[in-house]
Amino acid sequence: MTVQNRVRRVADQLPTLGVVAFGFSGLFQLLVEVLTVFPGLNEAGYGDSYILYDAEQFRRTGLIYRDPALPPHPPGIYSPLLYVVLSLPGRMLHTTNPFLGPRAVILLAFVGCVLVTMSIARALIRAPAAGQLALLLACAIGTMPRWVLQLRGDFPGAAFGLLAVRLLLVPRWWAMLLAGTAAGLAFQFKITFVAALAAGGLWLLAARRWWELVFFSSAGALFAVAPYLYFHFREPAMFTQLLSLSHVIRDYNGLAHLAAHAAIEPVSLIAVATLPLVWHRRRRRWSLLVLFACISLGVAVITGVHSGANQNYFFEGLFALTPLAVLGGLRLSWGGWRQGTGGRLAALLLLAYAGLPNLMNGAHTIREGLGASARRAERRPIEVLGQALPGHRVLSTVPRVSLLIDTPELIEPFQLTYLQRLGKFDTRPLRERIRRLEFEAIVTRAKPSSFRGVPSLPEDLREAIAEAYHPFCAPGPAWMVHLPNDATGRGPFAARLLALGCTAVGPDAPAL
Repeated sequence: MTVQNRVRRVADQLPTLGVVAFGFSGLFQLLVEVLTVFPGLNEAGYGDSYILYDAEQFRRTGLIYRDPALPPHPPGIYSPLLYVVLSLPGRMLHTTNPFLGPRAVILLAFVGCVLVTMSIARALIRAPAAGQLALLLACAIGTMPRWVLQLRGDFPGAAFGLLAVRLLLVPRWWAMLLAGTAAGLAFQFKITFVAALAAGGLWLLAARRWWELVFFSSAGALFAVAPYLYFHFREPAMFTQLLSLSHVIRDYNGLAHLAAHAAIEPVSLIAVATLPLVWHRRRRRWSLLVLFACISLGVAVITGVHSGANQNYFFEGLFALTPLAVLGGLRLSWGGWRQGTGGRLAALLLLAYAGLPNLMNGAHTIREGLGASARRAERRPIEVLGQALPGHRVLSTVPRVSLLIDTPELIEPFQLTYLQRLGKFDTRPLRERIRRLEFEAIVTRAKPSSFRGVPSLPEDLREAIAEAYHPFCAPGPAWMVHLPNDATGRGPFAARLLALGCTAVGPDAPAL
């Protein structure tokens, strides 16, 4: 074979190699993130401690939705099945790191999403490589790696929603019952997961498959409603808590940012480019997946306007787009596309736009997160406060630190700010307790933070802490321990903090 023929052969294979290399780069970044974060003592993402606390409370007491008037504030707002599932590892095995079991559950749910997505791709695309390519593309969705261990209901709910779609592709009455069951269970993890129920019902209705519609709808309604009614009778406060954020603080700029990130995902771009092919051939089986993706992404856009929403709202829809992206990726490897300049250019752009950044991000995570010094830096603040705080009256505005306190007063300050702005929570009692110096110490973030325009701590509480307490020491760069203004800093509690390694700060340190 001449050199020219070899070059031409490599050029012909470039689209295939580009798509596969992009997929492997995403898988690499995902695996690095999991290996780095999974054993850590800190949160995989903000809010993990808040959800973990309520899951552990349910395991110990059988109660999920606490009295809003009693600490720790605020009570849980997520669907009950999330807390039930996250409490299961603690019932079977005790670990020194309370995050390990729940993280394993969420990771398994993510794996379930990927496997069902592979199955959908295989069912819709009769190509030997469809399943493998679906695996790579699903793992290469760029916004997901830092979420695969966060304690949220998105991956469990999406797994059941995708499973419902897969079962609907099986033309059997029993599959319709199972599909309705799966769609109803998706709704149990998050009340916005209605895409499977809506898409399945509309698809069967449009096809006039009346008996299958009855089977699907009956099972879906039963499993969507019955569990909520059961928990409502056990815990009358459930619906009040679930709907506590029904009136939202709108942030359209933040929504545009989140939607743009989802839209420029390579999976989204390839899927959209493939839609005309599916529409031209009018494949009825594909119409179910397209309808499911559109409803899911539409719900994400509608609900994503509130200031607490994040990128995870779009995950179900991105998984639904993945089989379309698989079809597009395979088209790059077929016929004229493979041999044409367009396919080669698309592959090069994919590698430059996403593949190389994935590899660079993974390498950066390895360098910054897997070293022994990074491990020690993460553990040190938690170990210091874990030894110093028990047995003392301490207020923490850091959710992770609140887990270290015997009787925490505040477990999720960001949501408290949100509820205060909606007029649903009065911070005056807690503010007065701070000014009366009822706490031996207060732990805050070293620097103020906010998300989508909402501060992570109510301003009046921030001001009360600044008036009554002063910065004393820092267990790490992210957190600060404050002591009452009338404290000399020489008491046994202060001495123990310093002895354990909490670094003293000067008088000019920021108040929060």
